[in-house]
Amino acid sequence: MTTKRKRLIWILALTPVVILLLLGGGVLYMYCKGVAADKAIEPLGTVKILPDEKIRLGDTVTASVLLKCPWHRRPVEAKAIAGKGSRLVAKPDFLRISRGFGSDTWKVSVKLKPYRLGAIPEGKLDIQFNRYDDKTKMLDMKLVIPTFVVDPIKLGAGDKLQLAGSVKEVVPPSYIKYYVIGGVIILLIIGAIIYIAYNLGRRAELKAVSPWDLALMRLRSLRSLLGSGSADLETCFVSLTDVVRSYLEERFNLRAPTQTTDEFLHELRNSDVLPEEEHRRFLEDFMTSADLVKFAKMPPSESDLLHTVSKAETLINETRPVEKTEETEGGAK
Repeated sequence: MTTKRKRLIWILALTPVVILLLLGGGVLYMYCKGVAADKAIEPLGTVKILPDEKIRLGDTVTASVLLKCPWHRRPVEAKAIAGKGSRLVAKPDFLRISRGFGSDTWKVSVKLKPYRLGAIPEGKLDIQFNRYDDKTKMLDMKLVIPTFVVDPIKLGAGDKLQLAGSVKEVVPPSYIKYYVIGGVIILLIIGAIIYIAYNLGRRAELKAVSPWDLALMRLRSLRSLLGSGSADLETCFVSLTDVVRSYLEERFNLRAPTQTTDEFLHELRNSDVLPEEEHRRFLEDFMTSADLVKFAKMPPSESDLLHTVSKAETLINETRPVEKTEETEGGAK
């Protein structure tokens, strides 16, 4: 397994852990901040009666209220007293219906059933909350169950019981869009981390390859392309020219890629970077042939191009630095 692939696997494995740690740290911070602030519990409106119109004798009526509670507070018990002319059907219950940033929305509801006609007077709803610590504020909340009117059941020949009117209830704010936006941001962050890590690894690997090894690799690829029989000879010769010029720049600090042929040959004759006459003669012939291909539109034959590739490989192998080994160091001693 290559170093790049190992690095990518490690990044893919650690990225979710880092994101979870960041999210966990953010949640813990918001929780501790909420505990320190100890904000009061807020009712989201008054107690609502459902259905809100045409309540018939014998219908079950629901009285409910929405409460915005900090994360460290929640309702733990509720007691209700029904208005005269109605009775409780079941004990009050409470349910967390949504989560927000730093607070939750709870719904406390109680079910009533009227047993007489006319106006049913107000009832009472007493809600108790958990004690977080000795400094906890507001341990209970006393609310009023509003009055409502009960109509008689109208039955006639062929008539059916009428359905209650439409139910309207305060809907707490939805945080789904924030979760979706947060998920998209997390995916973008993961993609950016993978992209950056991949490119950094690729650059590091390219820097680790010496100019002569890189040039030889490119020449081998060019030789394979020529062997396929489908290569464009003029394009291959231009690629070969780029390989040789880039190698000379990296190896000998010659400005080969940016110089004209005359400028390069002049600099080559006045320097001692290539003492071998054979190497100088090859480069002079090579650069001259490159000009003929580029300006005179005289593409080389496949055999000539393969021969030039071999000469370029010989040049690189004979001009690459001599690597020190234990034998050479021992001989020098």
